[in-house]
Amino acid sequence: MSVTFGNRPALGPLAAVTVTATAWFNRVAGDAQTDTQFTVFLSAYSGSPSSYPRDKENRNGFLKSEEYAVFMDDDPLSWEMGTVSLTLPSNTSFISIQLIAVENIFNDYSGVEFDGHYADSVTLAAENKSPTLDPIADLKIDEDSPDQIVGLTGI
Repeated sequence: MSVTFGNRPALGPLAAVTVTATAWFNRVAGDAQTDTQFTVFLSAYSGSPSSYPRDKENRNGFLKSEEYAVFMDDDPLSWEMGTVSLTLPSNTSFISIQLIAVENIFNDYSGVEFDGHYADSVTLAAENKSPTLDPIADLKIDEDSPDQIVGLTGI
């Protein structure tokens, strides 16, 4: 799935925007060869979404990315959550969210590769995080003092 940031005045400058993708995962009990991993992959791109690569092997033209691996148990009644956050570069035009089923136990190279893997309740949230500034120590400056230099950090 891709999300475009064409109209973004409510979020403010993109350099201060953090997006968070969350999804829930499950699988059937399976057997000793049942794969157990999903990955949530979030990536930021510049340009037009129409140029977004369709081939998963060539999706390395992103500006920045983050991923989170989720390992599932064999209890179909429990769901595991995967969450990943990404602070967007200022020139981000759109983002991509990928839920990737990973063959981490056995790759059978043919036929149906996953025994019953599920992803549900995918959410995306964007938060404008205001710039921060470290506290400035108290200064005593006399009325006729020469110019003072105050160092600012934590920006």
